[in-house]
Amino acid sequence: KKVELVTQGEATELDKSLVEKITDPLTHLVRNSCDHGIEMPADRIAKGKPETGTITLVASHQGGSIVIEVRDDGRGLNREKLIKKAREKGIDAPDTMTDAEVWNLIFAPG
Repeated sequence: KKVELVTQGEATELDKSLVEKITDPLTHLVRNSCDHGIEMPADRIAKGKPETGTITLVASHQGGSIVIEVRDDGRGLNREKLIKKAREKGIDAPDTMTDAEVWNLIFAPG
């Protein structure tokens, strides 16, 4: 896969202890985007996308909080697959769930 990492908000000041706490989760999110989000170059071209995928990390201050976003231009979430996985793990996931509720399943334990 071809992936470009774009960062925004480099001037956002973060406490060193916070950086230490979020490094592993951020690394996991970026790897997840690479593994499950960004498509292979041929698939991207077939969909009219550039062959190189983009993962964007954005840091900003909003009010008294620091917001860190991880985005990618990949395939997106698969509703049916998320519901199936949740059910396999014993999580109640009825077909009537809203998209927002289904997307939140990615944060469920397990």
